[in-house]
Amino acid sequence: MLHLSPIKFTLLLWSSLNSTLVSANVKFDEIEGASRPTEINSELAYIAHSGNRKWQAVFAQNKAKPYQKIDYLYDIGGKLAYRAEKSWNKAVIVFNGLEYGGEYDRIGSPVNIGGKLAFIANKEGRQYVIFNEKVVFESDESIDKLRSINNKLAFRVGSLPLFRTMFDGKSLCSLPNICHSPTLVNDELVYIKKTKNNLNYVVYENKEIETEFLWISDLININGQLAYVGQKSKGKAVVVHAGKENSSRYDIHLPLMNADGRLAYTVSVFHDEGLNKEKVMMIVGGKVVGGEYDAVRWVTFENNHVAFAVEVGTGINPKTYVIYDGEAYGQQYDYASEPVFVAGRLAYLAKKEQQSFIVLDGVEGKRYDHIDARKVSIAGKLGYYAKSNGVWKMVIEK
Repeated sequence: MLHLSPIKFTLLLWSSLNSTLVSANVKFDEIEGASRPTEINSELAYIAHSGNRKWQAVFAQNKAKPYQKIDYLYDIGGKLAYRAEKSWNKAVIVFNGLEYGGEYDRIGSPVNIGGKLAFIANKEGRQYVIFNEKVVFESDESIDKLRSINNKLAFRVGSLPLFRTMFDGKSLCSLPNICHSPTLVNDELVYIKKTKNNLNYVVYENKEIETEFLWISDLININGQLAYVGQKSKGKAVVVHAGKENSSRYDIHLPLMNADGRLAYTVSVFHDEGLNKEKVMMIVGGKVVGGEYDAVRWVTFENNHVAFAVEVGTGINPKTYVIYDGEAYGQQYDYASEPVFVAGRLAYLAKKEQQSFIVLDGVEGKRYDHIDARKVSIAGKLGYYAKSNGVWKMVIEK
């Protein structure tokens, strides 16, 4: 049996200076009136409310043109990019202060391809891929999953169950075969090929690896060695790493993770199948980190350190705490979010007695009515978005 664990994420929120806080000898500013910060070329960028129900991007303390709505901010080659709505039915991409895509009916979010702007657009039902200010592909079929692989364009054309994956201007394979999930290992393209007989193969270095699977997932590069998960006609899913199948008596959870060059994943252990007493363990580099837990959430790696949140209890209100390098870190809380490393310090959101606060280096910060679980490090400083007495504000380390 295969289990899905929550995928780690780091999204951002920001907010004009109101006051200064001190927690664990660290000072914080509370900021109101803006959202969604990010770091671009070592400078803070965020979205600020400009009045009249409009918003504007602020980058390196310079305010841009206001729009009706602005989506998330992106770094493309050290320049600010975002999707902005001029009206309810007209949007543009703003990149380095200039507008792009206004001639289309709909446009997607900006994507960084080797420091150049790319996005998907629609006009009168036809789909377009725009890269570096030029249309490089168009189709009457749907186009999605635009991304960069080694600074080259990759995207999907068509709809499930039949679609084509394009990479560097070419389709990876022809229908009825379906090729997907391309990535690079040692500068060689690798992807999954599904045949008309519903068998799946890994294609690596332009060759099909002979082993066939009912399904394959999570192609990942671990120090120049390919790793993935697959299930054959019988038995449990197996992890394949460096060409060897690592069979396990445990049930494997997705996703596979790269822990500073070590293969990592979680597994389920059933001590009493009749009572379905399931425990979860964290495996890094073939070794168990910590012990057995009722659940493992939100794993983070940095400089050979491993941190993750675990649950104790299986009811509707389990307790949560953080494991750091295999040891319990801090107290048990009603909730603990994804740990993040900020300039070498461990930080996470915790909730207790209906109050939310950030734990930084093991010290609890100021309590708020609510804190958005998404945290950010900008130039090595911690920031988060908090609500107190009905007012949202960004709290940023001075």
